[in-house]
Amino acid sequence: MLGYFLAPKIVLGVGAFEQLSSLGAQRCWVLIDSSLATLPRARRLVEELEKEAGEVVVQSAPAGEPALASIEPITASLTTARPDWVVAIGGGSVLDLAKAAWVSYERPGELLESFADPGALGLRRRARFAAVPTTCGGGSESTGTAYLRAENGTLLELSSRELVPDWAILDSGLLSTLPATWVASTAADALAHAFEASLSEWANPIGGAMARDAIATILRELPKAVRHPELEAPREQLQVAATLAGLAVANSQLGLVHALAHAAQARLEVPHSRLVAALLPYGLEFNFAAGRDRLAALERVLGGGPLQSAHALGERIRLLWETAGLPCTLGSAGVDPDRFTRELENIVADAARSPALLSNPRVPTAEELRKLLGAAMSGGPVPA
Repeated sequence: MLGYFLAPKIVLGVGAFEQLSSLGAQRCWVLIDSSLATLPRARRLVEELEKEAGEVVVQSAPAGEPALASIEPITASLTTARPDWVVAIGGGSVLDLAKAAWVSYERPGELLESFADPGALGLRRRARFAAVPTTCGGGSESTGTAYLRAENGTLLELSSRELVPDWAILDSGLLSTLPATWVASTAADALAHAFEASLSEWANPIGGAMARDAIATILRELPKAVRHPELEAPREQLQVAATLAGLAVANSQLGLVHALAHAAQARLEVPHSRLVAALLPYGLEFNFAAGRDRLAALERVLGGGPLQSAHALGERIRLLWETAGLPCTLGSAGVDPDRFTRELENIVADAARSPALLSNPRVPTAEELRKLLGAAMSGGPVPA
Protein backbone atom coordinates (compact mmCIF):
# COMPACT_ATOMS: atom_id res chain seq x y z
CA MET A 1 0.00 0.00 0.00
CA LEU A 2 1.37 3.38 -1.02
CA GLY A 3 1.41 6.02 1.73
CA TYR A 4 3.23 9.05 3.04
CA PHE A 5 3.74 10.79 6.35
CA LEU A 6 3.99 14.56 6.57
CA ALA A 7 5.64 16.54 9.38
CA PRO A 8 7.29 19.93 9.96
CA LYS A 9 10.89 20.37 11.03
CA ILE A 10 10.74 20.09 14.81
CA VAL A 11 13.08 21.70 17.33
CA LEU A 12 12.52 20.86 20.99
CA GLY A 13 13.89 21.55 24.45
CA VAL A 14 14.50 24.53 26.70
CA GLY A 15 16.00 27.28 24.57
CA ALA A 16 14.60 25.85 21.32
CA PHE A 17 13.27 29.31 20.47
CA GLU A 18 16.86 30.35 19.71
CA GLN A 19 16.42 28.51 16.41
CA LEU A 20 14.19 31.38 15.29
CA SER A 21 17.35 33.17 14.26
CA SER A 22 18.11 30.27 11.89
CA LEU A 23 15.01 30.61 9.72
CA GLY A 24 16.83 32.64 7.11
CA ALA A 25 14.16 35.32 7.29
CA GLN A 26 14.50 38.79 5.81
CA ARG A 27 11.18 40.12 7.08
CA CYS A 28 9.06 38.46 9.78
CA TRP A 29 5.47 38.98 10.81
CA VAL A 30 4.61 37.58 14.23
CA LEU A 31 1.12 36.82 15.57
CA ILE A 32 1.28 36.35 19.33
CA ASP A 33 -1.22 35.54 22.04
CA SER A 34 -2.25 38.86 23.58
CA SER A 35 -1.66 37.48 27.09
CA LEU A 36 1.98 36.85 26.21
CA ALA A 37 2.74 39.95 24.19
CA THR A 38 4.00 42.09 27.08
CA LEU A 39 5.98 39.39 28.89
CA PRO A 40 9.80 39.41 28.86
CA ARG A 41 10.03 35.95 27.31
CA ALA A 42 7.94 37.11 24.35
CA ARG A 43 10.33 40.00 23.85
CA ARG A 44 13.17 37.48 23.91
CA LEU A 45 11.58 35.55 21.03
CA VAL A 46 11.28 38.71 18.97
CA GLU A 47 14.90 39.59 19.72
CA GLU A 48 15.93 36.20 18.39
CA LEU A 49 14.15 36.91 15.13
CA GLU A 50 15.72 40.34 14.93
CA LYS A 51 19.21 38.85 14.94
CA GLU A 52 18.80 37.98 11.28
CA ALA A 53 15.59 39.49 9.92
CA GLY A 54 15.82 43.08 8.80
CA GLU A 55 12.31 43.83 10.00
CA VAL A 56 10.02 42.13 12.54
CA VAL A 57 6.38 43.22 12.88
CA VAL A 58 4.49 41.94 15.94
CA GLN A 59 0.69 41.69 15.97
CA SER A 60 -1.33 40.65 19.03
CA ALA A 61 -4.04 38.09 18.38
CA PRO A 62 -7.55 38.89 19.59
CA ALA A 63 -8.63 36.93 22.64
CA GLY A 64 -11.06 34.05 22.33
CA GLU A 65 -11.89 31.49 19.70
CA PRO A 66 -10.52 32.19 16.19
CA ALA A 67 -13.25 33.68 14.05
CA LEU A 68 -13.64 34.68 10.42
CA ALA A 69 -14.44 38.21 11.56
CA SER A 70 -10.90 38.48 12.97
CA ILE A 71 -9.15 37.63 9.72
CA GLU A 72 -9.52 40.88 7.77
CA PRO A 73 -7.62 43.23 10.15
CA ILE A 74 -4.96 40.59 10.82
CA THR A 75 -4.47 39.95 7.11
CA ALA A 76 -4.23 43.71 6.53
CA SER A 77 -1.36 43.87 9.03
CA LEU A 78 0.29 40.87 7.40
CA THR A 79 -0.08 42.31 3.89
CA THR A 80 1.39 45.65 4.94
CA ALA A 81 4.39 43.91 6.51
CA ARG A 82 5.07 41.80 3.36
CA PRO A 83 7.03 39.14 5.26
CA ASP A 84 8.82 36.10 3.94
CA TRP A 85 8.14 34.30 7.25
CA VAL A 86 4.96 34.13 9.33
CA VAL A 87 5.60 33.16 12.96
CA ALA A 88 2.72 32.20 15.28
CA ILE A 89 3.29 32.14 19.06
CA GLY A 90 0.49 30.90 21.31
CA GLY A 91 -2.07 28.17 21.78
CA GLY A 92 -4.00 26.35 19.09
CA SER A 93 -6.38 29.26 18.52
CA VAL A 94 -3.54 31.67 17.74
CA LEU A 95 -1.83 29.16 15.47
CA ASP A 96 -5.08 28.49 13.58
CA LEU A 97 -5.73 32.19 13.19
CA ALA A 98 -2.22 32.74 11.84
CA LYS A 99 -2.66 29.89 9.35
CA ALA A 100 -5.89 31.42 8.07
CA ALA A 101 -4.28 34.86 7.74
CA TRP A 102 -1.35 33.25 5.92
CA VAL A 103 -3.76 31.72 3.38
CA SER A 104 -5.43 35.11 2.87
CA TYR A 105 -2.02 36.77 2.43
CA GLU A 106 -0.98 34.19 -0.17
CA ARG A 107 -4.34 34.40 -1.97
CA PRO A 108 -5.43 38.06 -1.77
CA GLY A 109 -9.00 38.91 -2.62
CA GLU A 110 -10.39 35.43 -2.03
CA LEU A 111 -12.77 34.50 0.77
CA LEU A 112 -11.69 31.66 3.02
CA GLU A 113 -15.20 30.26 3.21
CA SER A 114 -15.43 30.09 -0.61
CA PHE A 115 -12.61 27.62 -1.19
CA ALA A 116 -14.14 24.60 -2.90
CA ASP A 117 -10.85 22.70 -2.65
CA PRO A 118 -8.77 23.89 0.32
CA GLY A 119 -6.36 21.05 -0.40
CA ALA A 120 -4.72 23.05 -3.22
CA LEU A 121 -3.80 26.44 -1.78
CA GLY A 122 -0.54 27.31 -3.56
CA LEU A 123 1.17 28.49 -0.37
CA ARG A 124 4.80 29.59 0.13
CA ARG A 125 4.96 31.83 -2.91
CA ARG A 126 5.20 34.76 -0.49
CA ALA A 127 6.04 33.36 2.94
CA ARG A 128 6.82 30.27 4.99
CA PHE A 129 5.36 29.43 8.39
CA ALA A 130 6.80 28.68 11.84
CA ALA A 131 4.68 27.67 14.84
CA VAL A 132 5.70 28.15 18.47
CA PRO A 133 3.08 26.47 20.70
CA THR A 134 2.66 27.64 24.28
CA THR A 135 0.24 24.97 25.57
CA CYS A 136 0.27 21.19 25.97
CA GLY A 137 -2.43 20.08 23.61
CA GLY A 138 -3.72 21.84 20.50
CA GLY A 139 -1.31 20.14 18.11
CA SER A 140 -1.80 22.81 15.42
CA GLU A 141 1.99 23.12 15.16
CA SER A 142 2.08 19.67 13.56
CA THR A 143 -1.16 19.56 11.55
CA GLY A 144 -2.40 20.91 8.26
CA THR A 145 -5.72 22.09 9.68
CA ALA A 146 -7.10 25.38 10.95
CA TYR A 147 -10.54 25.90 12.50
CA LEU A 148 -12.44 29.19 12.40
CA ARG A 149 -15.87 30.13 13.65
CA ALA A 150 -18.10 31.71 10.99
CA GLU A 151 -20.47 34.57 11.79
CA ASN A 152 -23.45 32.19 11.86
CA GLY A 153 -21.69 30.02 14.44
CA THR A 154 -20.78 27.15 12.14
CA LEU A 155 -17.25 25.78 12.11
CA LEU A 156 -15.08 26.35 9.06
CA GLU A 157 -12.31 23.80 8.61
CA LEU A 158 -9.36 24.60 6.38
CA SER A 159 -7.41 21.42 5.76
CA SER A 160 -4.46 21.02 3.43
CA ARG A 161 -1.05 19.38 3.49
CA GLU A 162 0.30 22.82 2.62
CA LEU A 163 -0.89 24.17 5.98
CA VAL A 164 1.54 21.97 7.90
CA PRO A 165 4.07 24.47 9.33
CA ASP A 166 7.61 24.47 7.97
CA TRP A 167 8.97 24.63 11.52
CA ALA A 168 7.50 23.64 14.88
CA ILE A 169 9.49 25.01 17.81
CA LEU A 170 8.75 23.31 21.14
CA ASP A 171 10.29 25.30 23.95
CA SER A 172 9.02 24.09 27.30
CA GLY A 173 10.33 27.27 28.92
CA LEU A 174 7.31 29.00 27.39
CA LEU A 175 5.01 26.85 29.54
CA SER A 176 6.33 28.06 32.90
CA THR A 177 3.41 30.40 33.64
CA LEU A 178 0.69 28.23 32.10
CA PRO A 179 -1.87 27.51 34.86
CA ALA A 180 -2.14 23.85 35.87
CA THR A 181 -5.79 23.86 34.82
CA TRP A 182 -4.77 24.81 31.27
CA VAL A 183 -2.02 22.22 31.26
CA ALA A 184 -4.61 19.58 32.13
CA SER A 185 -7.33 20.67 29.72
CA THR A 186 -5.01 21.05 26.74
CA ALA A 187 -3.40 17.68 27.52
CA ALA A 188 -6.90 16.17 27.45
CA ASP A 189 -7.28 17.41 23.88
CA ALA A 190 -3.93 15.82 22.99
CA LEU A 191 -5.01 12.51 24.54
CA ALA A 192 -8.18 12.56 22.45
CA HIS A 193 -6.08 13.20 19.33
CA ALA A 194 -3.90 10.19 20.16
CA PHE A 195 -6.85 7.86 20.78
CA GLU A 196 -8.63 8.97 17.63
CA ALA A 197 -5.48 8.50 15.56
CA SER A 198 -5.13 4.99 17.00
CA LEU A 199 -8.76 4.09 16.23
CA SER A 200 -8.98 5.73 12.82
CA GLU A 201 -9.81 3.59 9.80
CA TRP A 202 -7.09 5.60 8.05
CA ALA A 203 -4.44 4.90 10.69
CA ASN A 204 -0.88 4.11 9.64
CA PRO A 205 2.03 2.42 11.46
CA ILE A 206 4.09 5.59 11.92
CA GLY A 207 1.19 7.57 13.32
CA GLY A 208 0.18 4.59 15.44
CA ALA A 209 3.58 4.45 17.10
CA MET A 210 3.45 8.18 17.81
CA ALA A 211 -0.08 7.92 19.19
CA ARG A 212 0.88 5.09 21.55
CA ASP A 213 3.85 7.05 22.85
CA ALA A 214 1.69 10.14 23.31
CA ILE A 215 -0.94 8.17 25.26
CA ALA A 216 1.68 6.60 27.52
CA THR A 217 3.33 9.96 28.18
CA ILE A 218 0.11 11.80 28.97
CA LEU A 219 -1.13 9.08 31.31
CA ARG A 220 2.21 9.14 33.14
CA GLU A 221 2.99 12.85 33.20
CA LEU A 222 -0.37 14.59 33.54
CA PRO A 223 -0.87 13.73 37.23
CA LYS A 224 2.68 14.94 37.95
CA ALA A 225 2.11 18.21 36.10
CA VAL A 226 -1.09 18.91 38.06
CA ARG A 227 0.24 17.91 41.49
CA HIS A 228 3.63 19.60 41.04
CA PRO A 229 3.13 22.62 38.78
CA GLU A 230 6.55 23.92 39.74
CA LEU A 231 8.25 21.03 37.90
CA GLU A 232 9.33 21.70 34.34
CA ALA A 233 9.93 18.12 33.16
CA PRO A 234 6.27 16.94 33.13
CA ARG A 235 5.20 19.97 31.10
CA GLU A 236 8.02 19.42 28.65
CA GLN A 237 6.97 15.80 28.20
CA LEU A 238 3.32 16.78 27.73
CA GLN A 239 4.22 19.38 25.11
CA VAL A 240 6.14 16.79 23.10
CA ALA A 241 3.28 14.30 23.50
CA ALA A 242 0.84 16.88 22.16
CA THR A 243 2.94 17.35 19.04
CA LEU A 244 3.23 13.58 18.56
CA ALA A 245 -0.53 13.23 18.93
CA GLY A 246 -1.02 16.06 16.45
CA LEU A 247 1.27 14.35 13.94
CA ALA A 248 -0.56 11.07 14.40
CA VAL A 249 -4.05 12.48 13.93
CA ALA A 250 -2.97 14.80 11.10
CA ASN A 251 -1.82 11.75 9.15
CA SER A 252 -4.97 9.76 9.90
CA GLN A 253 -8.13 11.63 10.88
CA LEU A 254 -10.13 12.92 13.83
CA GLY A 255 -13.05 10.86 15.07
CA LEU A 256 -16.32 10.81 16.96
CA VAL A 257 -15.18 12.80 20.02
CA HIS A 258 -14.04 15.78 17.99
CA ALA A 259 -17.06 15.62 15.71
CA LEU A 260 -19.27 16.01 18.78
CA ALA A 261 -17.02 18.57 20.48
CA HIS A 262 -16.86 20.83 17.44
CA ALA A 263 -20.63 20.67 17.01
CA ALA A 264 -21.30 21.27 20.69
CA GLN A 265 -18.86 24.14 21.07
CA ALA A 266 -20.72 26.25 18.54
CA ARG A 267 -24.04 25.71 20.30
CA LEU A 268 -23.13 25.54 23.98
CA GLU A 269 -20.25 28.06 24.26
CA VAL A 270 -18.08 25.87 26.47
CA PRO A 271 -14.30 25.72 25.83
CA HIS A 272 -13.28 23.09 23.32
CA SER A 273 -10.82 21.27 25.56
CA ARG A 274 -13.37 20.85 28.38
CA LEU A 275 -15.92 19.43 25.96
CA VAL A 276 -13.33 17.01 24.59
CA ALA A 277 -12.39 15.90 28.10
CA ALA A 278 -16.02 15.26 29.04
CA LEU A 279 -16.80 13.40 25.82
CA LEU A 280 -13.67 11.24 25.54
CA PRO A 281 -14.63 8.41 27.96
CA TYR A 282 -18.04 8.05 26.32
CA GLY A 283 -16.62 8.13 22.80
CA LEU A 284 -14.12 5.41 23.69
CA GLU A 285 -16.86 3.25 25.19
CA PHE A 286 -19.00 3.71 22.08
CA ASN A 287 -16.09 2.69 19.81
CA PHE A 288 -14.88 -0.17 22.02
CA ALA A 289 -16.38 -3.13 20.17
CA ALA A 290 -15.60 -1.83 16.68
CA GLY A 291 -12.07 -0.79 17.63
CA ARG A 292 -11.26 -3.69 19.95
CA ASP A 293 -8.24 -4.94 17.98
CA ARG A 294 -6.70 -1.46 17.81
CA LEU A 295 -7.37 -0.84 21.49
CA ALA A 296 -5.73 -4.14 22.35
CA ALA A 297 -2.47 -2.71 21.01
CA LEU A 298 -2.79 0.05 23.65
CA GLU A 299 -3.31 -2.26 26.67
CA ARG A 300 0.37 -2.12 27.67
CA VAL A 301 0.50 1.67 27.70
CA LEU A 302 -2.92 2.01 29.35
CA GLY A 303 -1.91 -0.21 32.26
CA GLY A 304 -4.28 -2.13 34.52
CA GLY A 305 -4.22 -5.37 32.55
CA PRO A 306 -6.40 -6.49 29.62
CA LEU A 307 -9.39 -4.36 28.71
CA GLN A 308 -12.35 -6.52 29.60
CA SER A 309 -15.14 -4.12 28.72
CA ALA A 310 -15.99 -0.74 27.23
CA HIS A 311 -16.92 0.60 30.65
CA ALA A 312 -13.54 -0.44 32.07
CA LEU A 313 -11.80 1.66 29.42
CA GLY A 314 -14.01 4.66 30.13
CA GLU A 315 -13.37 4.30 33.85
CA ARG A 316 -9.60 4.44 33.34
CA ILE A 317 -9.96 7.81 31.64
CA ARG A 318 -12.42 9.08 34.26
CA LEU A 319 -9.98 8.16 37.01
CA LEU A 320 -7.26 10.18 35.27
CA TRP A 321 -9.65 13.12 34.86
CA GLU A 322 -10.54 13.05 38.56
CA THR A 323 -6.83 13.17 39.41
CA ALA A 324 -6.31 16.08 37.01
CA GLY A 325 -9.44 18.01 37.99
CA LEU A 326 -11.09 17.58 34.59
CA PRO A 327 -14.83 17.13 33.93
CA CYS A 328 -16.20 13.62 33.50
CA THR A 329 -19.58 14.75 32.12
CA LEU A 330 -20.84 17.60 29.99
CA GLY A 331 -22.75 18.86 33.01
CA SER A 332 -19.58 19.14 35.08
CA ALA A 333 -17.87 20.79 32.10
CA GLY A 334 -20.27 23.71 32.45
CA VAL A 335 -23.00 22.83 29.96
CA ASP A 336 -26.34 24.33 30.99
CA PRO A 337 -28.99 21.56 31.02
CA ASP A 338 -31.77 23.70 29.56
CA ARG A 339 -29.57 24.96 26.75
CA PHE A 340 -28.39 21.40 26.09
CA THR A 341 -31.99 20.27 25.67
CA ARG A 342 -32.78 23.15 23.31
CA GLU A 343 -29.69 22.62 21.17
CA LEU A 344 -29.49 18.82 21.18
CA GLU A 345 -31.01 18.28 17.73
CA ASN A 346 -28.81 20.98 16.19
CA ILE A 347 -25.70 19.43 17.73
CA VAL A 348 -26.69 15.99 16.46
CA ALA A 349 -27.28 17.34 12.95
CA ASP A 350 -23.98 19.26 12.90
CA ALA A 351 -22.01 16.28 14.21
CA ALA A 352 -23.60 13.92 11.70
CA ARG A 353 -22.23 16.09 8.88
CA SER A 354 -18.69 16.11 10.26
CA PRO A 355 -16.02 14.52 8.03
CA ALA A 356 -14.40 13.26 11.24
CA LEU A 357 -17.02 10.48 11.35
CA LEU A 358 -15.87 9.04 8.04
CA SER A 359 -12.88 7.30 9.57
CA ASN A 360 -14.40 6.52 12.95
CA PRO A 361 -14.42 2.73 13.53
CA ARG A 362 -18.17 2.82 14.23
CA VAL A 363 -20.26 5.27 12.22
CA PRO A 364 -23.13 6.38 14.48
CA THR A 365 -26.72 6.99 13.49
CA ALA A 366 -28.44 10.21 14.52
CA GLU A 367 -30.24 8.31 17.28
CA GLU A 368 -26.94 6.91 18.58
CA LEU A 369 -25.44 10.41 18.62
CA ARG A 370 -28.46 11.63 20.55
CA LYS A 371 -28.16 8.86 23.14
CA LEU A 372 -24.39 9.26 23.39
CA LEU A 373 -24.69 12.99 24.10
CA GLY A 374 -27.38 12.26 26.70
CA ALA A 375 -25.06 9.77 28.40
CA ALA A 376 -22.19 12.26 28.39
CA MET A 377 -24.44 14.95 29.82
CA SER A 378 -25.66 12.93 32.78
CA GLY A 379 -23.00 10.24 33.23
CA GLY A 380 -25.38 7.50 32.10
CA PRO A 381 -24.66 4.32 30.09
CA VAL A 382 -23.40 4.55 26.53
CA PRO A 383 -25.63 3.03 23.82
CA ALA A 384 -24.55 -0.53 22.94
